[in-house]
Amino acid sequence: MNLFQGLEQQGPWLSQSSLGTRNDAFKRRISFFVNGLAEDLISFPMEKSLLCMRQIRKYMDEKLIGLEGSIQNSEVDTNVT
Repeated sequence: MNLFQGLEQQGPWLSQSSLGTRNDAFKRRISFFVNGLAEDLISFPMEKSLLCMRQIRKYMDEKLIGLEGSIQNSEVDTNVT
């Protein structure tokens, strides 16, 4: 059974080809972002590059901790009867 068979019947916006196109567009945007970030970091002195990478990692860690907290809260909410 085709994974997208039922989705294609609901509308052309969910066809396999449009999902592939969206995926390709997403990959291009990510690649563009990463390449731009790499170019910016190359132009920085090493110390400043390391500082930027630490700040990015700290930000991502904070977001992950926030996400984990919201997941735990939703699990608690669903277990309360």
